[in-house]
Amino acid sequence: MRIDSTVVETLIHHPTDSTWLVDGIRVITRLLQAGKTLNPTPWHTWGDHQRAARKRGLQILNARKDKARLKAYRELLSLARRVQGYALQAMAERGPGVHDPWPPLPRPGCLWT
Repeated sequence: MRIDSTVVETLIHHPTDSTWLVDGIRVITRLLQAGKTLNPTPWHTWGDHQRAARKRGLQILNARKDKARLKAYRELLSLARRVQGYALQAMAERGPGVHDPWPPLPRPGCLWT
């Protein structure tokens, strides 16, 4: 067997805080959707904020002014906190002894902890 490969230079999209938040919202929402198929059906309620999160993420990336970027970032953090609350509620329903894997999000008005 003989294998040949070629290396090609390409641009790499470096992750940003906002893209990580959007990805986190997407993954947690996917897990919550999968949880609806459990038997017995979970009682916790949650909302799908993926569309709003993607919109805020694009606003952050495309904002020309810091004021607009900061406003969109605060809204994205608010959505992330809400989705984190849904996940914590679902974990609490599973019972005692469930480890909280998420560190606390930055407080309002502060971009970094």
